[in-house]
Amino acid sequence: MAPVVFSHVRKVFGDGTTSVLDLDLEVGDGESVVLLGPPASGKSTVLRMIAGLEDATSGTISIGGATMHGVPAGARDVAMVFHTYALYPHMTVRENLGLPLEMRKRPAPEIAATVELVAGQLGLGALLAERPGALTGAQRQRVAMGRALVRRPAVLLLDEPFANLDARQRAETRADLRTLLREMGTTVVHATSDPDEAQAVGDRIAVMRRGRLEQLDAPDQLAARPATSFVAVGAARPAINLVPAVIEWDGERLVALVGEHVVELGAVSVDRIGDRGALVGRTVILGVAATDVSFGPIDGGPSSERASSISPVSRTGAFLGGVVEGSEVAGLRGHLRVRLDVPAVVVDGGPIPPADGRARVIVVGDDASRGDGAASLATGDRVAVTIDGRAVHVFDAVTGRSLSATG
Repeated sequence: MAPVVFSHVRKVFGDGTTSVLDLDLEVGDGESVVLLGPPASGKSTVLRMIAGLEDATSGTISIGGATMHGVPAGARDVAMVFHTYALYPHMTVRENLGLPLEMRKRPAPEIAATVELVAGQLGLGALLAERPGALTGAQRQRVAMGRALVRRPAVLLLDEPFANLDARQRAETRADLRTLLREMGTTVVHATSDPDEAQAVGDRIAVMRRGRLEQLDAPDQLAARPATSFVAVGAARPAINLVPAVIEWDGERLVALVGEHVVELGAVSVDRIGDRGALVGRTVILGVAATDVSFGPIDGGPSSERASSISPVSRTGAFLGGVVEGSEVAGLRGHLRVRLDVPAVVVDGGPIPPADGRARVIVVGDDASRGDGAASLATGDRVAVTIDGRAVHVFDAVTGRSLSATG
């Protein structure tokens, strides 16, 4: 059994830089948890503390129920893989894979059998006689993984392991690795700055920012119930659009004013809000999923020929205006990127705001906004944008924290 537990862990370096702040985190035995965050979020420091390469300034770290305070790196049953392959170029794949077992003075028959097994699991069986220089980047990364796995560590640490691979190689390698690690039952802590990678390989995702844990949840819950606006835009998939709004009471219900557009907050959205009365008149941030945005023609927008193929958008009251920045159709789904006539929301650590300071939204097509609609709009066209408020997220405009009743 090798669960990894952090209890009130803090890490301050000698120059006074605080890398990790009061971290409470539990990784279950055989579980894969991904630390997701931008540079300087503390995720790599967490890995190094598990490995024993850094000491915690305060708090406790345990592996398999045993406290690691004072336990040297070599005495921990932990293996670590970096984005750099660190293979010995003069050694064959077989020799690189077997080296950790040789260093532990395991019998030659055991080394040979283990290397053959792991090489087969990683698709390296036909490459055992090759040297690293003859391999592709993806193959070299698999050898680096295999070298960590041959000794069956209790905990495997992965630090941006796919950073040097192209998109196709990343997708293939991480899918194979996820299958293999599940079969082996190894506890995995994986650090990355790529949300798509985190979604693909993690049982749970720990979103980190500036040394703090923003949210620890299953991948689908980051989009369903993001704890902060930072999680919504940087970790949820598909990413959630952030739009500034003012909450008002129209005599019967709460509504959100986005520019000139009245967004009616449906029951799901309202139920998420804790102290509703305190929000009236207050500026908030709406988190809007791409599937809750639709578009249609507007005066000065698409030509009449293009507009004829776009279904009108039903709306309540006024609508938001926007300008198309780009679109694409992939199979049955369309993607439309629109710059709104409202200010951009700046999220610390999130995407860089546009130079003109205007908000952007992404539309991912359903019937009305895919196919003909997306294909008929050109860059520079003006469109009417409607937000479906039935299930929007509401965040505090200052702290970024979710204002949901349970968040």
